[in-house]
Amino acid sequence: MDNDAFHMDSEKRQSLLEWLQTFTVDEPVGTGSPSTITWQAIADGVFLARVLHHIEPEYLNLSGIKDEASNWILKLANLNAIARSIENFYHDEIAVRCEVSTHVDLNRIARAEVVDTNVEVELGKLAALILYCAVNCAERQTFVVRIMALEQHVQQSVMAMLEQLTTMFPPVSPLHGHSSPTFRRSSIGTLETPIRGFSGEETSDVKDLKERLSAMEKKWQDAEQDKRLITEEFDKISIEVRNARRRVAELEEDNNRLNGERQQAVARDNKKLEELVNAEKHVLTLELQAKTDELLQVKKESGERLMVLEHEVRRQADELDISRSKLVALAKLESTVTKYKQKLDEMNTVKEHVKEVEAQNASYLEKMLDLESTVKTMASLKASIEKYKNQVVELETTNVEVTSTLQVKEQKCRQLQDELESAQHAMAFLEQQLEELRTHVPTDGRATEEDQYTSAADLLGGGVNMREQVARLQHENRQLQQLVDNLSAAGTSHAAVATPSTVGSGDILTLQNERDDALRMKQVWQDKALETKRQYDALVDATKGMQAAVAAGSGVSSAQLAQLEATNTRLATQLQAHEEQARKMASNIEESDSLRATIAELTNRLKDKESVINNLSQDKEKLETYTKKTLHAVQSKYMLAVSVHRNQISERQAKVEMLENKLKELKAGQKREQALLMSSFYEIGGEMQRRTMMPQTPAGAAGVPPMTAWLPSKRMDRGTKR
Repeated sequence: MDNDAFHMDSEKRQSLLEWLQTFTVDEPVGTGSPSTITWQAIADGVFLARVLHHIEPEYLNLSGIKDEASNWILKLANLNAIARSIENFYHDEIAVRCEVSTHVDLNRIARAEVVDTNVEVELGKLAALILYCAVNCAERQTFVVRIMALEQHVQQSVMAMLEQLTTMFPPVSPLHGHSSPTFRRSSIGTLETPIRGFSGEETSDVKDLKERLSAMEKKWQDAEQDKRLITEEFDKISIEVRNARRRVAELEEDNNRLNGERQQAVARDNKKLEELVNAEKHVLTLELQAKTDELLQVKKESGERLMVLEHEVRRQADELDISRSKLVALAKLESTVTKYKQKLDEMNTVKEHVKEVEAQNASYLEKMLDLESTVKTMASLKASIEKYKNQVVELETTNVEVTSTLQVKEQKCRQLQDELESAQHAMAFLEQQLEELRTHVPTDGRATEEDQYTSAADLLGGGVNMREQVARLQHENRQLQQLVDNLSAAGTSHAAVATPSTVGSGDILTLQNERDDALRMKQVWQDKALETKRQYDALVDATKGMQAAVAAGSGVSSAQLAQLEATNTRLATQLQAHEEQARKMASNIEESDSLRATIAELTNRLKDKESVINNLSQDKEKLETYTKKTLHAVQSKYMLAVSVHRNQISERQAKVEMLENKLKELKAGQKREQALLMSSFYEIGGEMQRRTMMPQTPAGAAGVPPMTAWLPSKRMDRGTKR
């Protein structure tokens, strides 16, 4: 047994992974599998079982494979099922005894939680056994095409593993190497002969064996045909290899011959080249010697000139440093001038602000003067206000009097309308009574009786009228009593409160006198009303007696009727006089009520006006004090700010003038320096040009001291002149 077949290095393991990756496109295999296959993904055996089932479905039932292999026991069960299927396939299809457990450590794969290198090696061995099943199954052409579709190095690795597995498990005929047709037929014939002890009838097992044998024979014939084709192709390739080797040998001979010729030509060329190089070297040596001498001479001259130029460069560098320092100082001064210009602009804005403040102060001063003039005219305004208040009071008093008079007149109109309605009702009632009495009198009576009935009717009518008048008088007495009580209460209240004016006190006294008169008249009218009531009661009794007599049919004398009529007339006149006096008293009482209401309303209005005047005077005093305080604060504040701003403006103006003078001086100095620099550069250029045009000094003149700086000498001369 060759152990190299199961020596799984990293290249072989990667090739097997790429071969297994080709099965992910198949529907039953790739379902639920990751897009990229790793050893960790196939460690549970589910994917390998699906691949083996796809290669040869009859050797493995997927129902026994646990997809959720969460522990090592289920993983080991899946791997054992795969191992049994591989062993059965090798035994049935290749006729080789293969025990998977001797080559692959299934227990290590199942118990490993993390796939390390050792576990990958064991999984690679198991995948290699499945690969050998793929190239030996019935559909091997399909899987061979898949292998040929892989990359070149993967194909080489897979083919090498297949050769090693073929060496390890060589495929033989179903009859263990006896491939002759005669032997197979004889073997089949021997299988067809009945065995002793058994009946000649074929059982189902024997039929199955025969069918499997015929299928295996067909597979073996296909394998023989493939082997023959491969052998022919191998012979062709061997012939091509031999031809290629022969051509390679010929090419090597030609190459050796050409190499010899090339070496000879190179030797000749090298000899000629060496001669030419030696001649050229001699010429160049002579030229180098001449150039060296010339170079030494030039170097000596250039050293002298270099010393002069270095001195001049140092002098110009000093001048340049001075100019740079002055330029830096000038830039600083320019930035300072810019800052002062900005400050000057700010001062201009401050000036404008001060002007605005001064204008605002002027406006405040004008307002203060206006307020002072207003305060001076306040006395005349107060007098005008008092005058206008008196006029308003008079007008309001007149308005109230007119309003109260109008109300009294409206009340009288309503009373007259009520009396008219009551009189109409009484007249209707009397007419109705008269009609009733006429209906009771017989039509054939005498004229005296009619006169008597008429007088009785008149008497009855007069009694009813008097009753109504008495009721009205009683009602008016009650109203008068209420008015008197109200007047007494108002009189006591007015006596307790002091009136603001003499006119109001006089009206109250008048009202009190009228109240006393009304009380006396009330007593008189009460006595008269009692007397009238007694007379009315007597008249009512007489009327009842007459009605009873009329009802009994007895006659009444004319004297009694005349007496009754006279009494009735007298009572009627008395009632009219009482009514007239009652109306007059009611009018007086109404006038007193209207006056009292007018006085009360005027008093209230006067109090309101006085409170308003007091509030206005207080507001005026507050406004005057606030105006004075505000004006004083504003004047003190803004006058101080104006003085401070003026001082600042004067100081900054002085600084600006000083800086402008400095700037002018610096600009003048800068112009002088620029003129000096330009003149010095011009003279330096002329001096350099003159020296270049002069003949070269001898070598002994190298020790001459350098020239003094021209610009410092000029400055010294100019300083001495000053």
